[in-house]
Amino acid sequence: MLTVHAVGGEPMVAAAVRGAAAGAEDAGLAPPVIAAVTVLSSQGGAPLAPPTSLASLAIAAGARAVVVSGGDVGPGAGGRG
Repeated sequence: MLTVHAVGGEPMVAAAVRGAAAGAEDAGLAPPVIAAVTVLSSQGGAPLAPPTSLASLAIAAGARAVVVSGGDVGPGAGGRG
């Protein structure tokens, strides 16, 4: 499993997915799962984009998992709950 920062955008996440798959194929291995991290708890200030938007973007780009705070997506958070 590899993690990438979803805030890098769809092109960056897609490039990570493609690059990891190509490297794994060259090594004769199964491609790793790419997990996109939406917002870092150490990141100060307001997030650059809503965590749910970042998660959706990452999945659309080929990430197979996302790391997001339950508080950002749970009931009453305005997310997908």
